[in-house]
Amino acid sequence: MRKAADNTTSSDNVMPRLTTFAFLAALLSMFLALAAAIFPSETFAQGGPPPGGIIYFGSASVNGEPAPDGQPIIARVGDYESKPAIVTQGRYESLSVSASASLTGQTISFFLGDVPADQTDTYQPHGIPVIKTGFNLTFSSLPEPTPLPTPIPADTPIPVPTQPSAPIQAPEPTPASAEPMVFVSGLVFIRGTSEAPTDSILVARIGDSYQSEPAAAIATDGTYGGLVVDPGDTSFEGSEIGFFLNGIPARTTAVYQSGKLERTFDILFTDYPTPLPTHTPIPTNTPIPTPTNTPVPTPTHTPAPPTSTPAPTQTPIPTPVPTNTPVPTPTSALVPTPVPATPVQSEPTPTATVPAEESGGCFSVAQVSPLTGAVNALLLMAPLGLIFGLRSARRKER
Repeated sequence: MRKAADNTTSSDNVMPRLTTFAFLAALLSMFLALAAAIFPSETFAQGGPPPGGIIYFGSASVNGEPAPDGQPIIARVGDYESKPAIVTQGRYESLSVSASASLTGQTISFFLGDVPADQTDTYQPHGIPVIKTGFNLTFSSLPEPTPLPTPIPADTPIPVPTQPSAPIQAPEPTPASAEPMVFVSGLVFIRGTSEAPTDSILVARIGDSYQSEPAAAIATDGTYGGLVVDPGDTSFEGSEIGFFLNGIPARTTAVYQSGKLERTFDILFTDYPTPLPTHTPIPTNTPIPTPTNTPVPTPTHTPAPPTSTPAPTQTPIPTPVPTNTPVPTPTSALVPTPVPATPVQSEPTPTATVPAEESGGCFSVAQVSPLTGAVNALLLMAPLGLIFGLRSARRKER
């Protein structure tokens, strides 16, 4: 019963931790995915410095049971072998694979000692570390313990007196590997301004011997994400971490702790230079071109050939001939004395001479004075007046 209670208590302690860690890891993965689109892995040349690499977190089990504490887990890709991650309470953390970019696309294998895991992965580095949580590993067995050599009994030598030799120096211990310290997100405050420039570069330094990769990105609201500090040496444990924005140091610092995950970490800059306002040039007045008068072409006068105008033909005015009035024959009752009729001399009708230059042709009206017009009218009426007068005289004689 006591063993079951201990297992229940251990499970209760682990589950909240797993839930919190999964949430933080998912949030960090979102920032790292954005950074991966901005800083692709192709920016690293073949054989150049290793990219950000991949960091694994998950459980380790052997035949369905949690792996014993203290067992080392390593990753291999090509000729690269990672630093071991030690199993604690059936889990491993911060297994970092930072191989050369030339190994991109090759298979990553995981080992518990010399026993391979059932799971593998493909090495796809990016400009900044990629964190993979929940990458659980299963192994078919525990690694076999290294057999100790059986001592071979030797003959007891006869002691020979010798000169005292110099003391043998113990070999220097190999420094243990350090795990990355991850700053998931936070705000960048700059005194005197409301937000940091979006094209700024934020890095972390430990002294003069280590500088991290740039943070994933600085958003328009002044937030950053995915700043990973991974010096790879436990000698940096407890050292001060300085933050630099475009080479300008921050007022805020931190202490390096191997494998620590800072969910929210704000950074303040008090000595960041204020950008000078951009000078706006005054626009130059554009001269208005003076319109040019277009000369109007003078029409060319083409002389017309003279046309001969025919002289109008003078139309003669007919002269009226007086009509003789017949004399009635006297009846037998009365024999009147015949009175000889006096012949009437008809006056010639004057003909108006129209000058050639005043004639307008056939049926044209001549330009005459009023007196001439009156005379012409009397001459036209004279024959009618004579006829009327003769008839009147004869009636009176009767």
